[in-house]
Amino acid sequence: MKEPVLDTIFLAEQAERCEDTDDLRQVLRLYDQYYLRWQTFINQALDASGLSYTQLAKDCGISKNTLKKWCVSGGAPRSRPTYIKIGFGLGMEEKEINRLLVRYGGYHG
Repeated sequence: MKEPVLDTIFLAEQAERCEDTDDLRQVLRLYDQYYLRWQTFINQALDASGLSYTQLAKDCGISKNTLKKWCVSGGAPRSRPTYIKIGFGLGMEEKEINRLLVRYGGYHG
C-alpha cells in the first residue's frame, strides 16, 4: 500500500478498494498518527487559551462535544473550513493557519 499522505482524495480511493471492514480498518490505522498529533495540539491550545471547552468551541464555531471528543478521545476535523475556523477562533495569523492546514489537515496552505 502507498505511504499515507493525509489527503481526502487518497483516503477515498483507498476506502473504495476495501473489500471488508478489516481492510477499511487497516487503511484508517495508517492515519492514527495524524489524529494523535491533532489531539496533542488541540489540548495544548485549550490549555494555553485558559478557556473552557464551551467558550473555545464557541470562539471557533464548532460544537463543544466535538471539541471535547478531539481532546479526550482523539479524532480530527474533517474539512479544511473547520481547520480555518479553529485557526481564527484561536486568534492565529494567516501564516499560522496555513501551517495548521498543512501540518494537521494535510491541505495546501
